[in-house]
Amino acid sequence: MNKKHLVLLISDISGEAGLGKDAFLVPYLYGKLKDMEVEIIYPYNRDKILPQNHRGVKLTALHFKSNYNCFSFRGEWYFFWYIFRYASQIDVLMRWHFSYNTWIIGLLYKLRNKNGYFFIKGDDYGAFNALLCKNKNPLIPLRNVIIRKILQHECYLADLITVDNTHFYNELKSGFFKFSLGNKLKQMINGFDEETLQQIGISLKPFDEKENIMITVGRLGTCQKNTELLLEAIADIDLKEWKITLIGPIDKNFETYKDLFFEKYPHLKEKIMFTGAIYDKKELWEWYNKSKVFVLSSRHEGYAVVYMEAVRFSNYIVTTDVGGARDSLRIGNGEIFEQENKTELSNKLQAIINGETPIKSILAENPIDEYRISWEHEIRRILEDN
Repeated sequence: MNKKHLVLLISDISGEAGLGKDAFLVPYLYGKLKDMEVEIIYPYNRDKILPQNHRGVKLTALHFKSNYNCFSFRGEWYFFWYIFRYASQIDVLMRWHFSYNTWIIGLLYKLRNKNGYFFIKGDDYGAFNALLCKNKNPLIPLRNVIIRKILQHECYLADLITVDNTHFYNELKSGFFKFSLGNKLKQMINGFDEETLQQIGISLKPFDEKENIMITVGRLGTCQKNTELLLEAIADIDLKEWKITLIGPIDKNFETYKDLFFEKYPHLKEKIMFTGAIYDKKELWEWYNKSKVFVLSSRHEGYAVVYMEAVRFSNYIVTTDVGGARDSLRIGNGEIFEQENKTELSNKLQAIINGETPIKSILAENPIDEYRISWEHEIRRILEDN
């Protein structure tokens, strides 16, 4: 008996790094739990070559020119043709984000396969976010009416809609689209890849074996990550025996800032380390494993993967109030500081270093449930509820 076929159409899976994120893990585990064949279809990008098969998932690159913008019609035009041709062979179609293209793809899919199951993993980017932007253009109200109608029909087409952060879930649940989404709407927070952790064999360190290290992980120096704020906050505190490690690729425009920072604060060269990008999961997770504190100074985020990594390795989290922060702290441990508030961040980090914030006691009083934060738990819960 042939297995059913699940397909994810996605504009950018972010190269091999994306194989450790939700864009891969959600369809992989959905298919595993439902005993389905899984295929991820994405536009070919010679700078992001992927294996043809990973953990039993078929990865198919379509060779067409794309601007990789999933919110433009040109960005995914080839997907329209693909779904029109192959819809009848797809039992479950999965899409990321609420977007105009997702609407068109869902419409074509349902027209060509009336028994097909359409799954949207949505968030507050793209078309939804466009409704919230403030603009004095008199045409904006008319534009918003059109967008709202498109999103309404997109949700009507879907059989399952999941969103990650609680705020967005509550917006949709309360009737943001002017009609009830009923049981098709579920909240699915980001999880942790427990399967990979068991395979690579990291031995989790108890708090007393961890080092006095604070880490951050991300695309350092980008506007989104606001790495400058973190460094300036560090410059204002007495690190004592603590060290700071910044993990991730460094934006080329940030290199000059970094050099000037160390010229101004030469004594911090021995305290602050930039590792560069780390794509090997074992090497990356060992940094969480030996660190006590995770810091995120981002101006904006979706539901960042780094939150669940920090929670899983019992890091105390200090973060701005961005997507996923509050949900993560309901499961893990930590605190939020105000956007762009260098003084508040400095004070919070200094309190940890001085022992005024007893992170050892806090972490001990609220131990994590490993299975509860796993991707498998989240997806199994969604399937059982649906």
